[in-house]
Amino acid sequence: MTTIAKSNSASRDETVIVPVISLEEMPRLTSAQRKTLIADLKRSEAAMKSGKYVTYSPEWLKQRFREVYNAAHR
Repeated sequence: MTTIAKSNSASRDETVIVPVISLEEMPRLTSAQRKTLIADLKRSEAAMKSGKYVTYSPEWLKQRFREVYNAAHR
């Protein structure tokens, strides 16, 4: 179910609340995989803290969400 909520502040855009959690069965990570994942996450976090990230516009996010949603329901 998708819910559209209007914020109380006039300066904020509409937001869309969508379910993003699903339970999936997957194998446990090996010790080596876990170390690699943690190292990758730390690199990503450091990059974000140093300003190396992309900010997407609300319009782009809405369009991308629609594309993914529509592709999944074909």
